[in-house]
Amino acid sequence: MKIVAVQGSPRARGNTQALLDMVLDAARSAGARTETIQLSEYRNLVGCEECFCCDEAGSDHQCAIDDDMQDVLRKLHEADAIVWATPVFAWMPSWLLKIALDRLYCTVEFSEAGKVNCSLSGRRMAAVLTSGGAAADNCDLIETALERSASYLGCDWLGVCAAGDVTGVESIRDNAELQFAAEKLGKRLAQDGELEH
Repeated sequence: MKIVAVQGSPRARGNTQALLDMVLDAARSAGARTETIQLSEYRNLVGCEECFCCDEAGSDHQCAIDDDMQDVLRKLHEADAIVWATPVFAWMPSWLLKIALDRLYCTVEFSEAGKVNCSLSGRRMAAVLTSGGAAADNCDLIETALERSASYLGCDWLGVCAAGDVTGVESIRDNAELQFAAEKLGKRLAQDGELEH
């Protein structure tokens, strides 16, 4: 089982990474291989230009934008599970993660009958979210959007590990309830075979 985490925080070693580390540590302990993509380290990321080149015949649904997202897309296709990680910015994901999510358009093919086929379908998806405010009314909108996106892409949504009222890395690492939730999600991501829903 290979898990690829897409870390969208502008701070590569901040609160979001601390929580993501807890989830991925549990996944590795359960036998998974993990890789983290630090979007903040990519210097050439461009948003979707809505050019629809990926819809043209003969394009093989490849994005026409030649930037660092090509590497991200390749790694996502190599994964069995994908974890989106982001701090909450005004009830939304970070701009870095939003760029990556928008660029998934090239993974989708629409049939004449209106059916959606996605080259990422069948993968597991989950999220790691951090917020300075309460998780219940800060992380909920992102969780809903990512869950709907996973369903649309034909992926199995495993849920979210969300930390609210975060005051620093220690407030995450020292939280026993959060440690339990992170371990539970990490083990579920690493689970082989069919998922129990």
